[in-house]
Amino acid sequence: MSRFQNIFTIAVVMSLTPAAQLTPAALTGIHVALPSPAPMFETERRTNPSGHSVSAFQYEWTSKESRDCAVDPTLAATRDIVVTEAGLIRGTASGAAYVFKGIPYAAPPVGDHRWQPPRPAHCWTGVRDATSFGPVCAQVGALPGTTTAWFGNEDCLTLNIWSPMTSPAPEGFPVLVFIHGGGNTRGAGSASVSTSIPSLGPNVQDGRRLAETGPAVVITLNYRLGFLGWLAHPALSKAASTRTSGNYGTMDQVAALQWVRRNIASFGGDPERVLVFGQSAGARDVCTLVASTATRGLFSRAGFISNSCENFPTLTEAETVGEQYAAQLGCAAAPDVPACLRAAPTELAVRTTVVRPPRLQGFQLGPIADGAILIDQPLALFRSPFHRHVPVLISSTANETAFSLFPAYWPGPIATAADYVVAINTLTPSELSSEIQALYPVTNYPTPRAALTELLSDAHLVCPARRTARTFAQWGPPVWRAIWMHTASNGPLRPFGAGHVTDLPYWFDTLWQMPSFVPSASEAALAASMSAYLVAFADTGDPNTASAGGWPRYDETTDAELWLDDTILVASGFRDAFCDFWDTRMPPPGYDATRWRGLGDQRDSSLPLAQRPKIRSGHERRMTLYGPS
Repeated sequence: MSRFQNIFTIAVVMSLTPAAQLTPAALTGIHVALPSPAPMFETERRTNPSGHSVSAFQYEWTSKESRDCAVDPTLAATRDIVVTEAGLIRGTASGAAYVFKGIPYAAPPVGDHRWQPPRPAHCWTGVRDATSFGPVCAQVGALPGTTTAWFGNEDCLTLNIWSPMTSPAPEGFPVLVFIHGGGNTRGAGSASVSTSIPSLGPNVQDGRRLAETGPAVVITLNYRLGFLGWLAHPALSKAASTRTSGNYGTMDQVAALQWVRRNIASFGGDPERVLVFGQSAGARDVCTLVASTATRGLFSRAGFISNSCENFPTLTEAETVGEQYAAQLGCAAAPDVPACLRAAPTELAVRTTVVRPPRLQGFQLGPIADGAILIDQPLALFRSPFHRHVPVLISSTANETAFSLFPAYWPGPIATAADYVVAINTLTPSELSSEIQALYPVTNYPTPRAALTELLSDAHLVCPARRTARTFAQWGPPVWRAIWMHTASNGPLRPFGAGHVTDLPYWFDTLWQMPSFVPSASEAALAASMSAYLVAFADTGDPNTASAGGWPRYDETTDAELWLDDTILVASGFRDAFCDFWDTRMPPPGYDATRWRGLGDQRDSSLPLAQRPKIRSGHERRMTLYGPS
């Protein structure tokens, strides 16, 4: 099998009929060689350890053009020219790093390939210029300084790489792959999360400083957004070999990780030490990548910054929204719905939307529990063998909805106490209204907006992050948790306190490019420590280093976490009383421990940790079920 072929391993639960216990060797994946160009599937009935009948299969994307690219490595005479599987690229120096921009990791998903899995990138001849970012993916909104209703391009599946100028050790540099945020509807790997947040500077995720000081190889990428990335529709599902649709953005991210696996050694990176991490919607996407059986062997650590692993729509729910979208496009009654959808101009496909009422735990455009890429809710899968058992870093900001997220969660008025009650009654079940008002009394806050901001921060992001951390700590690999507590000393972000996104320039150490902001000495030191934690975690699976240590491993019995501020503290119990309420009164699907479908060594979470039955480590469990990664 060519090393230039992409392989997904997917386990699809086909029925819940109990069957005999599976022997460990029997869950090894099936290899199916497939013709070019379309993915084909072959399945075989298996049984998972809890007795459910499973159809396990692998599929490959094969492409003669990509597999047989003629690349002359003798042309790579200088460090700024690198050999990739599709051809040579020329980057440029950026400080003490080289940067390679706009590298295609997949072919353009346009025309008949809209709402199809990504295909391998086309070959090119000569040396391709990689000194400019590729087009951002098509999205609603306006670039700063413009008033356009949308911008971008469907031909957008590219990635960017920052590589140290220093020579790597024999094993190579650790690799950090970042999935940008933006609600899965906006943003890019070359711009600051959302183009509507210019306060962060032109590119908060610039990887130069991490590459220089790590040293490490840093990668950012584009993936399809909005309905172009996440449209599920019965007609698309019927036409697909998996009988599912919708997770095209996730497939893009997996294709990018596969490209990294095959090519990153050429940039000095170690394909065995890959951290995939994301912020906001990007963190939600990382939840999918960790929970999915499609990502075997593609990364060795995972990081979640400011999001949760909860409330993923089912295929049925997503297809219902997709039918409404198709109706808006005028395709509902078309004789060939997929053809009608694919014939829509990019602008119309991007600007068409489906209005959904605001609700906690409501529908979110993004990854779908489709039964193929994602076979269940991530929280349920994290209690099972069916996910990537890798070390995990989880971080939240103390006041998540104070900055950019508030309008997304509550677009209505919030000027009076009456407005506050209306918001609570709209967003939450009516039977909880009085309890929520008692827990977050409007009189305890300077304004009704401040009260709702704290409520939404807890319910949407802070408490879900704690649930995710506790789930991993109880059932999986090592976990480290942090809380961003810092308020900027000056500049345009200061009024938003420890809000959503305000921590990202510190993780990337990109304070230098933020406009109208002069970091204090303590803020510069905080950025240096946080970026060091991140690189160390990518390197070893433990964020502690000699220069930036003291971060305790998270445990559900102590809730120990790192509080990130001018002075970094080890603390515990952040918002615990509030999170206890949300955990018990409005738990998400998959959080009930009785839903765990694992190896039969389920533990009683009411017992102290030392008294629980011993559970095998994630590595041991993975070896038992899948064989070596």
